[in-house]
Amino acid sequence: MGVLYVIQTFDDEARIRRLVGTILGSDPRGHVVVSHNSDGFEVDEESLGAPSRVDVVNRPGGNRVDFYQVDGYLDALSLARRRGFDFDWVVNL
Repeated sequence: MGVLYVIQTFDDEARIRRLVGTILGSDPRGHVVVSHNSDGFEVDEESLGAPSRVDVVNRPGGNRVDFYQVDGYLDALSLARRRGFDFDWVVNL
């Protein structure tokens, strides 16, 4: 069992790549799901490296005053469960 890292993003693809790389380098058993607001751009799983350990949910629209962040978090958890990832902990960034 391991840790699931949920990263909720909206901006700066280079920063997203650095964060994902840091997480993957520090936790060899961890899995990352990026829940991304794709209004500006879509994040490609292949560009983040280690596609077997990284998934992306591109979600259009939303803002910080409704349930957009909660929905993104729940979408990420749902994706992880559907893909069969076994985790004990969730870190939401």
